[in-house]
Formats: sequence, C-alpha cells, structure tokens
Amino acid sequence: MDFEAFVKNELEGLHNEGRYRVFADLERHRGNSRAPRATPPRGRRM
Repeated sequence: MDFEAFVKNELEGLHNEGRYRVFADLERHRGNSRAPRATPPRGRRM
C-alpha cells in the first residue's frame, strides 16, 4: 500500500467534506492583565 497516496486521499476527502480545520498560528503574550492575549506572528496577516 502506498501510504503517502492513502493519506493524501484521506486528507483531500476531509477538505471536501469541510471537516479539516486549520488553526491560526498565534503568538501568546504574557503580562499582568487577567485575560490572555494573542496576535498573529509579526509580518503575517490573518
């Protein structure tokens, strides 16, 4: 079995069904505020 082709086919199926999620790449910030804060990495837009 061609594992690479199998995985590619399965991921393609998930994309087509809308069940593949892509998470935002965020930078987390520390500070003395009560709520956490995050922004896109520098130089990248969301």
